[in-house]
Amino acid sequence: MVRTLTAADQRELAVYNSKVQQINLQMNEFRKQMNAVFGPGGSFQRSFQGPFWNNRNRPAPTTMPLLPVEETKPIPEMPFPDPPAFCYEGH
Repeated sequence: MVRTLTAADQRELAVYNSKVQQINLQMNEFRKQMNAVFGPGGSFQRSFQGPFWNNRNRPAPTTMPLLPVEETKPIPEMPFPDPPAFCYEGH
């Protein structure tokens, strides 16, 4: 059932809409503040940057310098035995 709004209903709806709009404005302000702190480039991220943190967060070296050719030796290969005959059946 749909009915038309009376003048009292319209006033009540206007009060309700103004409260919702106020809540939305407060929520948007809260989001702006949170983004200023925790968003990209925010103060939280900036507090973990700088020479100390750049040195602290530097990854460890993953490779050693190569040895001269005369100091290297070939790695022996381990021969694997032939697989059993049933491994070849049906393939």
